[in-house]
This record gives sequence, structure tokens and C-alpha cells, in this order.
Amino acid sequence: MTDQKTPEQIEIDTLRAHNAELLADLKAAKANAKASAEQVTALTGERDAALAQVRAVTIGQPVQAMAERISNLPDVFIAEIERNGWRFEHDGAGIVLRDADGKPVMLRDGATEREAKFTEADLRTACLQDWKAASERTDSASRFAHLILMPYASGGGAGHSSGRIDAGAAKPAAQARAPVPRGGLR
Repeated sequence: MTDQKTPEQIEIDTLRAHNAELLADLKAAKANAKASAEQVTALTGERDAALAQVRAVTIGQPVQAMAERISNLPDVFIAEIERNGWRFEHDGAGIVLRDADGKPVMLRDGATEREAKFTEADLRTACLQDWKAASERTDSASRFAHLILMPYASGGGAGHSSGRIDAGAAKPAAQARAPVPRGGLR
């Protein structure tokens, strides 16, 4: 008897071969998708690290420097800002202070309202709520009052000594000494 295949068997063998090719293609596509997903995860991590570094340089360092200039405890001051729901963001033109809703923090100058700028004066005013009556200020304003250094505007024109005593300014008059003769003998 000869091994002759019926047309049905030939078709089944062809379908099996095509099925094996499709399975191989599917395995290759799954492996490629898995490798791509791993690549995306790695690149996302690198992007997040780069964005964090950019944020630290463009926002973190200037905010830290500003906090060091206006507060006796800069890290606590920044933590209090975050506790208040505020955050610093870069809007392309510069650093802005935003509230919990993402809106710019507003200050009142008399009857007009304006956005707070990233300056020492505006940051002090926003934190201390200077435009409000003392009874209308929030609890955070009293917490900020303990953290913020007030400007040294005494009107005297002299710089602030930061509690140091200048030894050169308070020297008593030196006693007059008799001239010492040459040779060291009297």
C-alpha cells in the first residue's frame, strides 16, 4: 500500500504548519512586547529621575535659598508651606506660589488683588497675611510668624549685628604709656 495522503490530510498538514508559524510569531511578539515594556519602565525611571533633578535645580535650590534668607528654620518653613497646601512651581516665566487648588496665591494691595511673586516681601506677606486684620488671620499665619525673620528696617541706616557685639566699636580709651627707652632698660 502506498502512502498516499488524502486531500483532507494534506490540508490538515498545511494548517498545522501554518499554525506552528503563527505560534512562533506570537511567541516572538510576546517577547518583543515584554522587552519593550521593560524598556519603557527603565526609561520612565530615568525620565522621572531627570525631572526630579531639573526640579531640584530650577525650583528646589532657589526656594531653599529664599527660605534661608527669610527664615531662621528654612526646612521647617518649607514644611509649613507644604502643610498649608501651597507648592512652588515653575511656569516658564519664573517660580510661582500655588495654593492647594493649583491657583496662584493672591495678595491684596489696598483694594486690588494680585498674584504673589517669588520675592522675599511677597512671600512674607502671603505667609503672614499682612493685609488681614489680626482676628481674620489663619492659624498658619501665627505659625509662620515664629519662623520668619523680619526685615532689618530700623531707620538708623546701620546694619544688623545679629546679636554680635562689635569689639571695635566699644573699645575703651587706651591708657597712655610712657615711651620705652631703647635697649629695654628704664
